[in-house]
Amino acid sequence: MGGLVGRNFEPVISGRYNSQTSGHGDADKGTPRTTAEMKQRATFEPDWDFVHIWTIEEGKVYPALRDIIGNIGRDVAPPTVVSAVMDVEQPDRILLHFDEEVRLTDADGVMIESDGVGTTIIDVEGESTKTLAFTVSDAFEQGAEVIFSYDALLGNIVDLAGNPLSSLAGKNVYKLPVIGIMMKKADASDYEDGGWTNQSVTVIANVGAGAEDITEFFYTLNRGLEQAYTNGSPIVITEEGTNSLIFQVTDRAGQTVSVELEVKIDKSPPSVVYEPSGSETQAASASPTVTADDAASGVNASTLQYVWTTDTSTPSSGWEPFVSGTGLAKSGVDGDWYLHIRVSDAAGNESVRVSDRFRLMSRTGSEGGNSEASGYQLPKGTYLVGMNGGTVTFDGGQIFFPAGAISRTFYLKITEVADPNTLPLSDGQRLVSRVIEVTKDQAGKFDKDVGIHIQFDVESVRDEETEVLLCWLNEETGQWMPLDNRKVDWEKGIAGGTTNHFTKFAVIAVTEEKAESGVRFTDIQGHWAEKSIVKLAEKGALHGYTDGSFMPDLEITRAEFAVILVQALDYTDKEGKTFNDMANHWAKQAVSTAHAYGVVHGYNDNTFAPDDPITREQMTMMIMNALQLETIPSVRAFADQNKISKWAREAVAAAVESGLITGYPDNTIRPQAHATRAEAASIIGRLL
Repeated sequence: MGGLVGRNFEPVISGRYNSQTSGHGDADKGTPRTTAEMKQRATFEPDWDFVHIWTIEEGKVYPALRDIIGNIGRDVAPPTVVSAVMDVEQPDRILLHFDEEVRLTDADGVMIESDGVGTTIIDVEGESTKTLAFTVSDAFEQGAEVIFSYDALLGNIVDLAGNPLSSLAGKNVYKLPVIGIMMKKADASDYEDGGWTNQSVTVIANVGAGAEDITEFFYTLNRGLEQAYTNGSPIVITEEGTNSLIFQVTDRAGQTVSVELEVKIDKSPPSVVYEPSGSETQAASASPTVTADDAASGVNASTLQYVWTTDTSTPSSGWEPFVSGTGLAKSGVDGDWYLHIRVSDAAGNESVRVSDRFRLMSRTGSEGGNSEASGYQLPKGTYLVGMNGGTVTFDGGQIFFPAGAISRTFYLKITEVADPNTLPLSDGQRLVSRVIEVTKDQAGKFDKDVGIHIQFDVESVRDEETEVLLCWLNEETGQWMPLDNRKVDWEKGIAGGTTNHFTKFAVIAVTEEKAESGVRFTDIQGHWAEKSIVKLAEKGALHGYTDGSFMPDLEITRAEFAVILVQALDYTDKEGKTFNDMANHWAKQAVSTAHAYGVVHGYNDNTFAPDDPITREQMTMMIMNALQLETIPSVRAFADQNKISKWAREAVAAAVESGLITGYPDNTIRPQAHATRAEAASIIGRLL
């Protein structure tokens, strides 16, 4: 069957012969077929009868006549190579698949080339199997053109019957699919796998040659579910952080190739921390430590730059490199200086920052007022106030700053208003002190109230019909507004109070007018205490102001309440105790009379504190002292019961049960709250 046998039959009908072993290809002698085809039944059908005449062991032998003992198991057909492929798991191996079991003793006669360059075969595996594995010294590169050749004269590959493998010249080893990747940033520039960017990235995968052999193509993003992928379609990645993208291809031979990519996106600029960020304290030098950090792509150390300027705007020149975490010193200069920093991260995000101001000076001690510890001369009337607070004393007064009144050091300026006659005053008001304007170089109100004391002309206001108030000028309304927590020291001639902001301040004397019968105040119509106020005004026990107002919601002092109570109860003057702080007070006689009747007692033997705002429990105590009622246990419990001072509990309980005082809608009594003029009128009105 290897050659042509028989007489000269013409023509030859339904003949087949092995073109490889015979070396012929003439169709007149029969149909030429390869060795592999000659071992297949389909090559001979339907002309040949394999049911009654012929038999064949496909893939191993040629057809043979039935019932001839010599033909049974006879194998005269050489082995053939079915396919040659690369080993997916071991890229340095080629797998040669045969149509029948083969064996060999060595790799003689075998030549494997990669892109035209011969390789060194270091191992051969396979004995009596249909697959031989040839291992080379170096792994094949993906996409390389690999050629397998075999010289039968030198080799020893045979089937189990000893039939040798025919020579092979230039058999292409089946290539694995090659996945081509293109990655572009949003600006159309190339993106490098695993690099950082601050833009979105478009990824396109493409299998070119051999795409028709692909059976599966899918991708996974960030280890998620597998998704079918269309060759050449774009995937846009926008999520910040490290994104994992895997493409996987499977070919018709069942071989799988995958490509894993990393797309790193960081759109957040680096952080810049100054320690400290600035200083309002005058100093000869500053050396803040600057630290730059970026949690994602990291700081690009080569981009760290700084520059000192006297302006907050970003400079265009003068930048110098520095190392994160180091101090950046500035000295030998005067004025306000700012430290500018610029830095980028690995993704290209830039931060440009500027510190708060540093107040620097190069000069030392000089003559003149307000010289600071640093020796720098401040302008007249200007004071440096630190965060720890302190006291500023000026001509005619003082300002008291508690620690934490403001979160940074500031400069305070105090000036006297040159022409106070231009300032507004209501009827009955007059200035009894200089007008002081106070400003600071930091905007906003104080976090804690500051205290102010201003001296005033005591002799000009020694009149029981005059009230002295430390006030601030509301520039919008043109009205002088009393400060909170007002006190008047008549002995020293000082009026005080607290405020949370600065403006113009002055001591104002307000003349009270006794209300005549039938007189109605301009600011009490509809007020909840209107009836009580009118009742006491008609009795002459309380008075309004010359502008016709009563100011019902203004806090009332201890002295004012004592005066109203004495007048309302028609007490005749008596010589009681004169407290040390009442010696020159306008309410001296009324307080002395109240003490004589047992209504007031003072804080101690020497102090009455006449200009302190009176609390609700102090007011209640005076009322109950005047009534001299027996103690009545209260059956009502207020939410803030525990805030009532021990000495006032019985008096408050009796007043509640007697209906003289009531609580608030939220079931509180607010014993420590300052009483208003309206509340004083109300409780005294109930007393009458």
